[in-house]
Amino acid sequence: MLKNVLIPIDGSVTAMAALDCAVRTVGTDARFVVAEVIDPVDRISSMRAAAFDPELVQTALRSLRDDARAHLAAAEARLRTAGVTDIQTVVLEGRAGEAIVAHAMGGSFDLIVMGTHGRSGI
Repeated sequence: MLKNVLIPIDGSVTAMAALDCAVRTVGTDARFVVAEVIDPVDRISSMRAAAFDPELVQTALRSLRDDARAHLAAAEARLRTAGVTDIQTVVLEGRAGEAIVAHAMGGSFDLIVMGTHGRSGI
């Protein structure tokens, strides 16, 4: 029986659809851990000259975290509507693939469910 499910999301339609797939696959009695990865280095490097302004950098990072928390809140609401009660949300930092694998290795997950195409790169 699958008891612990990790679902990495990025706010995209396919990531959110993975939530529905996970519920259909394991039912509502499992523990669902929904994670979103933010990449501060990627965000700062994309800012070019603005990256030298500490206030702008902090604003950009706050925006990343706020967006992630909003996506996670939407995911939690979607799971609760489907009847799931054991939900944990987490914001991870780093490169998406590495952060997801590290989190998965540190947990006792039976299954990882994720969308095939997100909006945030490969």
